[in-house]
Amino acid sequence: MRILECVNMDTADGGSMNPDTRNDHIRRVRRVSEYIRNNLDEELTLDKLSREAHFSPFHFHRIFKAVVGESVMAHIRRLRLERATRHLKKTRGPVIRIALDAGYETPEAFCRAFKTLTGFSPSSFRKAIQQTPGSDLGGPGKFSFHDEIKQDLPSIERNVMDIKIENWEPRKVAFVRHLGPYEECGTAWDRICTWAAPKGLLAGGPEMFGISYDDPETTPPEKIRYDACLRVEDDIEPEEDIGLQEIAGGTYVVATHEGSYADFSQTYSYLYADYIPANQWECRDAPCVEIYLNDPNSTPPEDLVSLLCIPVTKKTSGEVSG
Repeated sequence: MRILECVNMDTADGGSMNPDTRNDHIRRVRRVSEYIRNNLDEELTLDKLSREAHFSPFHFHRIFKAVVGESVMAHIRRLRLERATRHLKKTRGPVIRIALDAGYETPEAFCRAFKTLTGFSPSSFRKAIQQTPGSDLGGPGKFSFHDEIKQDLPSIERNVMDIKIENWEPRKVAFVRHLGPYEECGTAWDRICTWAAPKGLLAGGPEMFGISYDDPETTPPEKIRYDACLRVEDDIEPEEDIGLQEIAGGTYVVATHEGSYADFSQTYSYLYADYIPANQWECRDAPCVEIYLNDPNSTPPEDLVSLLCIPVTKKTSGEVSG
């Protein structure tokens, strides 16, 4: 993967690096991490956790992963497993009850996850503890998740070539809604291109947008929403499964990404964990927009060029939380 230099880091409207706002970003994620730790028996939805952190639900899952280093659901599973190890060490409760308390529907699923984390099955772990009282088996140095927040952000290789601040007018687009895993969205693109080609809408370099709404870690696969969008003029009318919508105007952080779509998460991590808070931006309550500048069917993955666009607003000093 190529590492390309970021330019335009200090924007024309005064977006200079500010460690206070970046630290505030981390404090808010730390607060929600503590909330999770203290409420492991509750239903921990993205909406609830994003409210606790005062982040837009459109962006919270990406912000959390960028700062913590793992997804929200992986974080919750890890903390519940950590608690399960304590229960196995200190109680005589049946494994099935501990598995259910950890959020697993079957003991088998719990045993697999527990062994992946600790190297032991739950029963052999408990037996080893009983046979060696005072052992540090399962201590913090072994597998405890004792410090969730990464301190050296961002520690990622980023293939961000250029970052700009852009002010958009609203953009009218025709779209096809895809429901299902993001990697299966090709059928939506096939449909909108089949509809657009006879109308001449694909001539002259059409503007193609993708809008992803949901966190695939927390949303059932059949309910994950993605819109394959094509910019159109005002005289286009909706028909059958072709809808019309308006991409919100306003201020966007726009990063040029060179390389495979599979590497988007690295660029997003850099933007959410470092660039946006360090430059005193706050994510608006609107989804990210991806703009695809070349055809993945005829372009090698390493030569793909995309724009990752995050809607933002300027953060004032009075918004910094404690």
